[in-house]
Order: sequence, then C-alpha cells, then structure tokens
Amino acid sequence: MKAIQRLKQAGLSRKDIAASADVSKTTVHFWETGQRSPKHANRERLIALAESRGLLLLASDFSMSSDEEQ
Repeated sequence: MKAIQRLKQAGLSRKDIAASADVSKTTVHFWETGQRSPKHANRERLIALAESRGLLLLASDFSMSSDEEQ
C-alpha cells in the first residue's frame, strides 16, 4: 500500500507507524504488503500522522496495486 510506503519514505519506521495507529508492527506489515487494508479509524490516524509530517495522503494511496491484489 502506497500510504505506508510514503510514510516510511518520510523517515518513519514500521514501529513509529504502528504506535501512531495503535496497532502492532505486524498489522502495519500486512497493510504494507497488501494482505489487509486499514479500517476507517486507522486510515484517519495514518492521515493525521502524514499531515504531522507535512505529507498529503490521497485516496489512491490506500488502494491496493494489481500486484497486491492476489
């Protein structure tokens, strides 16, 4: 998922993202690899985290690429 990739490119670790979304690092890994998609409340937390870093996440950042939709 692009949202997680963009947050990591901004210097956040999987641990940082997990702490901000109040989920486990494993959950973030599942989001990152497209095995799961974050629920609405977690999307809101990821958006807030991105905004705190000066990033804008788009709806397309939460969609799975064709490679991830297996």
